[in-house]
Amino acid sequence: MLLKLLLRCWFPPLLLLLVVVPLFITGGQALAQDTGSQTTDRVPATIVLVDRLDDAPEGAVILRRHDQHPYDVVMIARREATAELLSAAVFTLLVTRSVLGDVPEAEARIAVLRVSGPQAWRSRIVPRLGRLLGKLRSAEPGPVKGVGVGRSLTVWLPADYELRLTPAGGAGAALGTR
Repeated sequence: MLLKLLLRCWFPPLLLLLVVVPLFITGGQALAQDTGSQTTDRVPATIVLVDRLDDAPEGAVILRRHDQHPYDVVMIARREATAELLSAAVFTLLVTRSVLGDVPEAEARIAVLRVSGPQAWRSRIVPRLGRLLGKLRSAEPGPVKGVGVGRSLTVWLPADYELRLTPAGGAGAALGTR
């Protein structure tokens, strides 16, 4: 009984840390790899700072493209950009990929409706995303396919992940491989 309780309460956050934390090892340097280092367990996404987003109430939107690579672009309004908003956008992208797959079948524009990611990300993931956001702010502006000009980085996120929700009263959401 005690083991069952421990697994129910501690396994989801532990799984989240074991799965998501490796993405952000070395303060985001593992995320900002060049496109020549593709692996089958990671899928690239572009994060870009833009001047304005008129159709994004929280300041971020995800553009999924079926005809351009990387397929996913996370656009964040420069003035609203925070590590918390970036965590919400990355989490939204991971959930979207979980439901619709890593490769989109059609173009879609998805508003990020949260201002922060999961509570479990606050202590380890959000600070790393803050460092990544700093690198993004100092990146040279350049063209981004389908978006225009902006400061951008390519990040590598887990491929083929599913979201697992814990029972009521549990420790929160966790990500796991399918």
